Formats: sequence, structure tokens, C-alpha cells
Amino acid sequence: MAGAYLDELIPKFASDPRVLAWDLLNEGDLIVQRFGSNLDDMLDFYRAVSTRVRLLDSNHPITAGFGDIDQAHLSADFVDFISFHDYQDPALLGEAIRTLRGRAGGVPIVAEEAGFPSAGNASASLSGHLTRLGGQLDTILVREELAGVLVWSLTDFNPPATLLTRFPDPMSDPIQLKYGVFDGDLQPKLSAQRVRRSFLDDVPGLFRVDLVYSQGSTSPVPGDGRYLSVGIIYLEFLDGTLTTLDRLTLGTLDANLLQGHGWYPNEAFGQWTGSLDLTSSLDLPIPEETAILRFRAVGFLSGTDLEVHIDGVSRGKVRLDTVEQEFEIALE
Repeated sequence: MAGAYLDELIPKFASDPRVLAWDLLNEGDLIVQRFGSNLDDMLDFYRAVSTRVRLLDSNHPITAGFGDIDQAHLSADFVDFISFHDYQDPALLGEAIRTLRGRAGGVPIVAEEAGFPSAGNASASLSGHLTRLGGQLDTILVREELAGVLVWSLTDFNPPATLLTRFPDPMSDPIQLKYGVFDGDLQPKLSAQRVRRSFLDDVPGLFRVDLVYSQGSTSPVPGDGRYLSVGIIYLEFLDGTLTTLDRLTLGTLDANLLQGHGWYPNEAFGQWTGSLDLTSSLDLPIPEETAILRFRAVGFLSGTDLEVHIDGVSRGKVRLDTVEQEFEIALE
């Protein structure tokens, strides 16, 4: 039956430039987990479908979107590029990608789904949507340099999804989850700006700022789930006379638009940063006359060293305790 379906479908699109690739079966590995079927049987099915698709279409690459990044390497022998879906904390993503790359045998890797809802359940927010996407895109495209990423999703569902959606979750309402970077009326959210910037070769006027920490929580905070190193309240740009040229207040959507790897959603005081590799990043518009960066921050753990790198060059280091403090980093 599957062969007859492929014989009818694939030739119609074999020369169609609108087709990027063939995904053999969405999240077949999770079907095994959910319904208790045999993984080896599922992989044999994938291989059979892959062989048939290659006979029918030699123009388009083949992949298989695995829902679990820890199993995605199992597709390496029947795809042209490995695909995985990521909805975990970006603090864990870099390590997971490096593990997958080590198992992939040189097969290119694409993050086929990455995203987070802006609304629809208690954990969703526009800040969470921005910081999660920023962390995923920065990790996938900049830090780990994968072959590509697809954002889930372009638009919110309109009309909304029904109760027959794939993931009926008793803890949330699947009808209301809004993953899109455009809303249901096709109006862009702020995340559309953040996503667009990730696919540009260069954005004039932005400097890469990496914050490197000496320590942080090595396991999720109990009852919280985050990996915390430093909380940041604001960042000021000063000239040589200590006149404030500009100020970036953390814990705002304006700050979220500039953030990459290692940030958590906005709070009343500012924002927490943290990751397993003890770094976070920003793409900052630094005024030309800036001579000093002034931070106000707090360490999650006492005695945390914070080092500031701008475009790959270390500009200074400070030691933080568990009370807020202000410190300055000279750029000259």
C-alpha cells in the first residue's frame, strides 16, 4: 500500500523546485515511544520508503524528522541529512548537538523544528518566545554551525487547531498554543525581526558580546528547571567622561530582540542567564563613542567570575556575589 502511494505521489513532484526535500515520516521515533511499537521495525520501514523515494526522484534530498535528538543519528544510513526537532531548554541544546554530530558519521544535520509558543499556556509568553527562539537560532546557526534550521512555525493556527491535534496535553489547551512568528492575521510578532536577523549574512552596527561565567547551577534549580549563572539588571554605554550614551534595560522585549544563547524570560528585576557551557551572548548596537560598559548584575552563586568578550576579544573580568553590584568594563 505504501509503495503504491509513493508511486503515485513522488513522480508528480520529482522536478518541482518548490520541494526542498522529502521527509519520510514525521517523528517516527516518537510513534515507537508512544505506542510501544518496535524501533527496529520502524527503522526498516524508513529504509524501505527511502529506497523507493530515491528510485522515483533523484533530484531532491531525503531526510526523516526525528522528535528525539538523542535518537536522530539512527537515520544516518538512509537520509541525505539528519533532522531533529527541538523544544527543550536551549541550555541543553549545544551539548546535545555535539553528541549527535559525534554519532552522525559526517552526515549534515538540520534542526527541522525549533520554537516555543508566545501564548496558550501558563509557561508561554512573548518574552519566552523571543528568548527561546534567540537561544535556539544562535546555538544552531552560529555556535554549532549546523546545515540549517526551520522555525516552528511561520504563523499561528488560523483557524485554531482542534482537540484532535497531535499532542493533547491535559496541562494546557492545544487549541490556544501560538508558536508562529506571525499571528493568525499574518501580522508579524517581534520574533519575526529576530528570526530574520538570524538568516542575514551580516547586520551592520551590531557587535557580538559573549558573557563567560566561571560557575553556575550544573543541574536545574529544584522546582524551577533553569540553569542559572548570573542575573543582569541593566547595561549602560559610557563615553570617556562617564556620560551615559545609551542604556539597555534587561527584562524588556527590546533586550530580548538582541539576545542569543543563554537567556531566560523577563522578570521584574531583569533577566537570568545560564547554560551548561557557562556562556551567553548578545548582538549589541554599541555607540561609537563608547569607552566603558557599566553593568548591574548579581551572581546566582557567590564568587562567580564574569568575563566580557566583544567580537572575540576579552575586555575584562569581574567577580560577582549574590547581591546586586555595579561594575565597569573599559573598552580602550
